Amino acid sequence: MMVNCSKCGKKLGFLSSKNKLDDGSILCSQCFEKWKEQQEKKNKKIMIEYIIKYLSNKDMEFNGYILGCHKNRDVNFDEDSLQRVTEHFQTLLAQAEYSNKSGMSSYEIDEIIDTKKMCEEILDFLSDLEKMYKLFSRKGIDTDYFEILALFAEVIERNLNKEYDKILIPAHKRITKRLEKNADVKGVIKEFMKIPLDIDYNFDIISKLLDKFNLEYDKKEVERTIEDTQEEIDLDEFEEDLGSSKKINIGDFEKLTGYEFEGYLKGLFNLLGYTVIVTSLSGDQGADLIISKNGQKTVVQAKKYNGKVSNKAIQEIVAAKNHYKADKAIVVTNSSFTKSAINLALSNNVGLWDGQKLNDIIKNLRSKKKKKLFYEKSLTLKKGKEIQTIRISCPFCEEEFDYEVDITEGVNFETECPHCGCAISAEPIVWKCEYCGKGFDTKAEVDKHEKTCKKNEK
Repeated sequence: MMVNCSKCGKKLGFLSSKNKLDDGSILCSQCFEKWKEQQEKKNKKIMIEYIIKYLSNKDMEFNGYILGCHKNRDVNFDEDSLQRVTEHFQTLLAQAEYSNKSGMSSYEIDEIIDTKKMCEEILDFLSDLEKMYKLFSRKGIDTDYFEILALFAEVIERNLNKEYDKILIPAHKRITKRLEKNADVKGVIKEFMKIPLDIDYNFDIISKLLDKFNLEYDKKEVERTIEDTQEEIDLDEFEEDLGSSKKINIGDFEKLTGYEFEGYLKGLFNLLGYTVIVTSLSGDQGADLIISKNGQKTVVQAKKYNGKVSNKAIQEIVAAKNHYKADKAIVVTNSSFTKSAINLALSNNVGLWDGQKLNDIIKNLRSKKKKKLFYEKSLTLKKGKEIQTIRISCPFCEEEFDYEVDITEGVNFETECPHCGCAISAEPIVWKCEYCGKGFDTKAEVDKHEKTCKKNEK
């Protein structure tokens, strides 16, 4: 019996039933291939929607673990099982848990903690990946673990590129303007690294910028240029600030008493950008400091010791973490830790800072020049006007634009450059006394001052 294609009406032969769909319709080979392509696109869209929803509650570090898992050649997915991959990370986790030994430095301990965290999160993800596979199968989507993982990587890469573009698009505009037609690999890298950005200048981000200039490059050449340019910038800043730079007021901690050491760490964490609370000397529940940054609260115990710090300090800070409902816990010492202290810290995710790590943090703090992207110029405002237009020069793309601000009480304004989209914030706008020129943060303050200004009385 002859039949016709349900889509195009073409007459089909006796063997056409091989292209029969679930709804009973029969397609010719050409229409069947088109249907398959459409179905694959539909299924991919459904899977991506679920993946986007899953990743919406995950941080960038977790996303990085997934990317690393996808790119790792040593991690090969079986066609229909995750068992081998799961065993791989279970082995890594076991090795990390039993690799600690006496005399380990804080950096070695941090490496173990980082490895443990990575393995634990990847194992959780692999469990979720199996559930995702079963969910898609229930929806009639024919897929496998590796395809799902590849879609995860695709979504994460797309999100990363969006974040990169927030920096690279205005950077491309600025560098193009400066170099005009003379853009080469070294010139682009040098101009990019001169932009006041608080980022890690590495091959990944530099290569994406060079791609925007359609430049050919070699990885070793790029990495060498990054290193040379950083050294050149450091020397330029040293020469410019020679004799006038403000030094970080943080000195030697070895001669301090226990209480003085706590005060020393308070100043150090302030310089690192934390809000610091010092607990009372008694009844502190095991925490000497409570510090917070980016919405995370951390309890800190300071141990000024001549010998090694024992596991008692770890027990105390774990109790303090629970008592203060903190997100993290750290023990900081000028010396080192016993093996039992390291064991207990690893099993309770307690951060350990020994004397070497503390010295390195202080050294980096002294040499680091904080790079900020904001409008730093103080503005003299016109008396009597609440809404005023100011002229801003974008510190990123260097284009100028007008911006209207309500300056009645003085503001720290935030806006976006209309040329490159760069977010710009400003230091406080300054109200100035029209008699003596002294600056104030608000209109109320300058009005009060002007009534009693001695130059006004004259």
